[in-house]
Amino acid sequence: MKRGGRQNGEGEERPSVGWEPLLSTDAPSGCRLKAALMTTYDQPDERFLAEDFLPTFLRLSRDPAGEGRERTAFLVELDNRLKQLHGRVVLVSSSARDEPHADEDDFSDGIGTTPYAWIWSSIRHFHVGRSERAVQHAKLWMFHWSSAELLADDDDDAGQAETSSEYLEIVVSSANLTRSAFRGQLQAAWRVLLPLQKQPSDARRAAWGILPAFLEELGRSAAAVAELERFIALLRRASAPDDATFVASVPGAHPRATLRKTPWGAAGLRRAGPPGKGRVSLSVLAPYVGSFGDRETLGRFCQSYDGDPSRLSLVWLKKDHPWARGKHWVLPRTTAEGMGAQGVTFLELRRETTEPEETDRFHEEHRHTDPRWSHAKAYSFSRGRSERLLVTSANFSQAAWGKEEADGAVVIQNFELGVCFKPEADAWPFSNLDAVDDIGALYVSEQVPRNVPPSILWAQARWNGETISVECRLAPAAALIAEVRFAAGTGGAESLPIKEWRNGDASELRRAEIRYPHATPAPVAVNMSSGGAQLTVSVLDERAIEKREAMLPPDVDDELAQEILDDDLFAAFNGPARDDVDAAEGDGAGDDDGDDDGDDDSVGDDEDSDLGEAAAESSDDGLVPNGLDVDDEEGLSSRGDSYAVPAFVMARRYLACVDCWAQRMHQATSLEDEFEQVLLRKDGEKLIEALMRRQVREEARSPTAGLGPALAAEELALRMKPTRSASRAAATSSAAGLHARGRS
Repeated sequence: MKRGGRQNGEGEERPSVGWEPLLSTDAPSGCRLKAALMTTYDQPDERFLAEDFLPTFLRLSRDPAGEGRERTAFLVELDNRLKQLHGRVVLVSSSARDEPHADEDDFSDGIGTTPYAWIWSSIRHFHVGRSERAVQHAKLWMFHWSSAELLADDDDDAGQAETSSEYLEIVVSSANLTRSAFRGQLQAAWRVLLPLQKQPSDARRAAWGILPAFLEELGRSAAAVAELERFIALLRRASAPDDATFVASVPGAHPRATLRKTPWGAAGLRRAGPPGKGRVSLSVLAPYVGSFGDRETLGRFCQSYDGDPSRLSLVWLKKDHPWARGKHWVLPRTTAEGMGAQGVTFLELRRETTEPEETDRFHEEHRHTDPRWSHAKAYSFSRGRSERLLVTSANFSQAAWGKEEADGAVVIQNFELGVCFKPEADAWPFSNLDAVDDIGALYVSEQVPRNVPPSILWAQARWNGETISVECRLAPAAALIAEVRFAAGTGGAESLPIKEWRNGDASELRRAEIRYPHATPAPVAVNMSSGGAQLTVSVLDERAIEKREAMLPPDVDDELAQEILDDDLFAAFNGPARDDVDAAEGDGAGDDDGDDDGDDDSVGDDEDSDLGEAAAESSDDGLVPNGLDVDDEEGLSSRGDSYAVPAFVMARRYLACVDCWAQRMHQATSLEDEFEQVLLRKDGEKLIEALMRRQVREEARSPTAGLGPALAAEELALRMKPTRSASRAAATSSAAGLHARGRS
């Protein structure tokens, strides 16, 4: 995959163009995802999200391809991380299209069609078009990362100081959230990782140019203003890269006065393009070209960046190119002929899999045998020696860049986003392509694709635990059929029809409420059809937090899931694993050789030897962790010394687990990280319950084995007292806030 514009966050390095996987992150190891925004054109691929995208950015430890217990552990880990981020993972997609669906060989799964349908209970998925027709064509990712750690500090009385590193990672690309986009296509992308400042600043927000306004418009169109405000706020804490200018389009009719203040579409190209005097040359790589053939339309577009058609070149294919057989690229014949008549140059992109020298590569690491076709959208501007490279979602069409009306207003159909920057030398890989002399040799479409407005313009569904509320926007006089889809497990999916609709606040809006009769499984999607149009929207889960967290993925055994969750919780706070506990108990119970000095070399493995020595020292002093006197502990010595050391060793490890939790809570409190504090309070409650389960389990094997978890549960409960009331208040406030937004 092609990747452009990587910077170090300080603007010191010139953006480089590399060849690397897009499904990756620059966030330092140890960082945890706090929030994520993704936008896509095509409906998101459910299986791709669950098995590829989310595991990468949630940094899961399990393999989705595992079997048996490993498979269950993956599902439980994915479910647990998504629940922690409930309402903080936001996805915005389109319900309308501005181009034909070229991916006839697409092998992606839609919403509610796989055993992963339950992920939508935690992900907030929205569509654009709430108030007017809109196409969401932008491909933007925003990730909020955080990492709290202790660093040595000589000036600190405790010898340590807490520091927090928070980052904002932004990716602008041409990639949809489907498997075909990542496995069958070449993409262009720009990525940056920026440190976040503690205090927000209006000046920082202004430095991002048009990007905050783009997010505001996207939120309004998708009825997700509150959800996107979180990401606009992050821009006030991050310094924009010095040499990056965002170019964006939003649907609507924009008067000239508006475009002077907020340059949507082609109006933003002059600011983003190369500085200087003289005419600008432009080379375009885009797989879809719209109706840009007439002299007036193309001339206006070129004027927007100080260019003209004679300095415009389009990277394109001949009829014998393999991508032509797949019909992935679209160029209407009338557009090709009109461009040719105005002096536009067509550059041949050659592709030969048997002769490397006959293939035009996107990068020096691009192999000539690569079967993927290019879905990249990139524009290379040059004025004299000054160059700018634009990586964007925008095809070469009026729907993306705007169409000027008779009154001077510019009409745009799509949400588009790109970033323009000064690239490294020779970054544009198509500067040496040969021009096509005969336009008749080009691969073209005989007819101009016509955009037929869909009957279903927008929809949204919410569930409060009892009632599913559905709102949709339809074309006038359109009929509607809809049904609620249940979560799909191995037993498949079921549905519940929606029969009664009423008019909404506007003439095109319709609403329905249906009582959902089941506690489980959760409703995951609403399927709608009107004439030939179909749309599936996920159901936003707005139940109380206790009910959401109690639900597990379908076909996951409750006892096994709880066992995995407990193991992961102990591992998160450096507690003893189940195997460590079993090994310690086995060593104590099997000590029949008469050695009563309590010094069993097989208590722990090598990595726990320091714990064993510490426990032995405590035994010499007549003490165990937490100040308990061995000689005074009633009934303890009567159980035999063969049990004493393993019990004390494990007790020390359990108490160290509590110390780890307390240390992290102290860090989160010192750093005023409210999100981390809420998670830690929840983890504390769960850890007490897990310790009590460990106590019951271990006492069933050995009379003294439950000592460690019992002491740790008691200690943690004491430390949790000041935080429990705050935890309940935060959870109640969060649930109430979601409910209020759902009703507004």
